Amino acid sequence: MAKRKDGTPLLGKSVSLSRAIEFLRSGSTADAIKCIDLVMILGAPEDVTYPFVEYFESSVSNLPRHVEHSLKFPPIELKAIAIEIAADRMIDRIHCPDIAVFRNDYYKKNKRVVVTGTTTSWTALSKWSDMNWFISNFGHRWVPVEIGSVADGTWREEVVTFKEFIETYLYPREIARENANSNQKLPPIAYLAQHDLLNHFPTLTNDIEIPSYCDVSGGADTINGWIGPAGTVTPFVTSIHMITCLCR
Repeated sequence: MAKRKDGTPLLGKSVSLSRAIEFLRSGSTADAIKCIDLVMILGAPEDVTYPFVEYFESSVSNLPRHVEHSLKFPPIELKAIAIEIAADRMIDRIHCPDIAVFRNDYYKKNKRVVVTGTTTSWTALSKWSDMNWFISNFGHRWVPVEIGSVADGTWREEVVTFKEFIETYLYPREIARENANSNQKLPPIAYLAQHDLLNHFPTLTNDIEIPSYCDVSGGADTINGWIGPAGTVTPFVTSIHMITCLCR
């Protein structure tokens, strides 16, 4: 029986991929989409899924896949917050440092730093800030979402469409943020994380550029994407060599 590198059997995933093709041939495009997305969420290796994905994408390329939207998201307004931080805990903030400076002063010393100005050319800054763009292009696709909080025991994971994730969880919280005095009951915080989003939707990689600072460690071996509302709290990240880019 074929297995993944971690020993997980691939039979179930192969059956699901075969069902996706059967759905597609019978005209059940929505079922085919869900089937293939679930296989990708479960983590079947690329060499297994990509031939199916290519066939799938070419077969539905002429079908209407865009999802209509009518949401009006309020503009995001960044506000400076004054916080007292001890001098020995301050993190340097520098604008587009030279690679040699980044390598010698920060990378080799395992010293944290905030680098500004390196993502100004990303089309993601304009595209991804508009959740309607995600709905229009990926609203019909299925993604794994973390809902609630581990701290209060409400954490759970669900698989929902991108449209449902935005309209049910992100949008209401954004509107409430805009109307600070609103007594509107909010849905729990939902976070699209712990998932290879850019591998699931490869066209998203066209909207970003890998920072040249990754070259100091031989390049970026893993690229992940997370989407969540303001107020999202995640466990402390302890990775030594990691570059985090924020689009908002």
